[in-house]
Amino acid sequence: MFATRDDLHGGVQLVYRLSVSLPNFPLEKYEKAAVGIGETEGERARKFRIGQNIFRDALLEYWNGSCPLSGMNRAGFAGGSNF
Repeated sequence: MFATRDDLHGGVQLVYRLSVSLPNFPLEKYEKAAVGIGETEGERARKFRIGQNIFRDALLEYWNGSCPLSGMNRAGFAGGSNF
């Protein structure tokens, strides 16, 4: 299936990145993080920020810390507002 150990390692990394970025994993992580937070305006804003961070982290994990369009790495990102 894989010609070399390096090919196998690359395949395993790809499967891992995909598994932690699929919709269920980030959603479950968000639901756990947001449990007990109410519905006031401030609390909804807090939930929103939690969701943004989880979504950004899942994208970065999937794309291996680089922008898929520019190739810029994580260090070059201005912040979560770019997602």
